[in-house]
Amino acid sequence: MIRSFAALAVLMAGCSIIGGPGSPPANATLQRWADFMADKPADTIVFARDLTQGGGWSGPNADNAKIAFLAGAIQATVELPDQEPPSGDVVWSDGTSQQMALTSAKVAFGAMVAELMAAGGSCNGCRALRVTGAELTMRDATTSHGAASVPVWQFAFAPGDQPIDPISYVALRDGIGPQDWRSWGDHAPFTDAAYATPVD
Repeated sequence: MIRSFAALAVLMAGCSIIGGPGSPPANATLQRWADFMADKPADTIVFARDLTQGGGWSGPNADNAKIAFLAGAIQATVELPDQEPPSGDVVWSDGTSQQMALTSAKVAFGAMVAELMAAGGSCNGCRALRVTGAELTMRDATTSHGAASVPVWQFAFAPGDQPIDPISYVALRDGIGPQDWRSWGDHAPFTDAAYATPVD
């Protein structure tokens, strides 16, 4: 099933793209969104929150691990798979699903590290976290069409670097997230949670 972005109706939690002090006119916002999506694949899934999830550390390496993670100081100690796996399903809470092309573990890892580094964290001489493998699995996510279960690459970490909550990155090849509209500033469409009316 292809979910269109036509007639997008968004309700924000904490930040609305339409209305409110300083917001641009509704038509202008919707046009900007249409322009933004114009060159995206028709079945693109838009993520309302971070593509990376997980973290939290305890024990003697906890402080170093937290700083390293937020700075994107993460190194793969093995050669992660660079082959794209077969397509996977995104499954929404109402039971409907959409088949999507997936990206390789190597590409997902590189994207995750790049996004963490772009967030501006500082390592200040910390020791990099060590990734020892990756597994394709599923986790919950918030998308422009509501809650869904999506394919993700979940990364394994070396002893001492292991997070409390497994760290994963969305595995969809045709997926975009908040970093893509960071330049929108205060009028970024999805900064917290977003829900939209899907159109078949």
